[in-house]
Amino acid sequence: LFLERDGMTFSFYDGAFFHNIHHGEQIEKLNFHAYKIHFQGCNVPKTTLTKYNSGVINYYLGNDPSKWAQGVKGGKEVYYQNIYDNIDFRIYTKDESIKYDFIVHPGGKVSDIKLRFEGLDRLFIKDSELFMQTSLGTVIDSKPIAIQNSDSIRLSFQLNKSIVSFD
Repeated sequence: LFLERDGMTFSFYDGAFFHNIHHGEQIEKLNFHAYKIHFQGCNVPKTTLTKYNSGVINYYLGNDPSKWAQGVKGGKEVYYQNIYDNIDFRIYTKDESIKYDFIVHPGGKVSDIKLRFEGLDRLFIKDSELFMQTSLGTVIDSKPIAIQNSDSIRLSFQLNKSIVSFD
C-alpha cells in the first residue's frame, strides 16, 4: 500500500511466485496487479504517522550506501487532517487487515467524499459491500458504518461509474 497526498495505490503480487523461487523452481512470469483510489477534489492534507510497528525496516538499493536506509519505522496508522473541508481520514491496520475511517467534523459534508478508482478489472456493489476485482482476486470492502453520538446511522456505498461516494 502506497499512501499518497491525494490517494492510495494498492499493489498485489502472486505470493506463490516467491514461495516457488525460494524453493529453487524456475519461474517465467510474476503476476502483479495495482490499482489506485483517488481522493477526488480533496484538499492538500497534513499527514501524520500516529502509531508505529515494532521493529525496523532496512532498504539496501544497489551498491551506493548513500541510497540505503536503515532503521526505518513502519506505521500502523496514518492520519490525514482536513482531507476534505472539516473531514479527516485515518487508515490503519487491525487484526492484520487494513481499515479506514472518514471523521466528519461539524460543518463537514459526507457528500464531499468521492473516491475515484483506477486500474480495476471491475468495481461493483453487491449486498451493500464494495467489490474491487483484480486479475489476482477480489478485494471486498464491508458495508460502511457511521456513528454519531454513539448512535448508528444508516450509510451505504454509492457507485457512479468509477466513483464511489456515501449516502
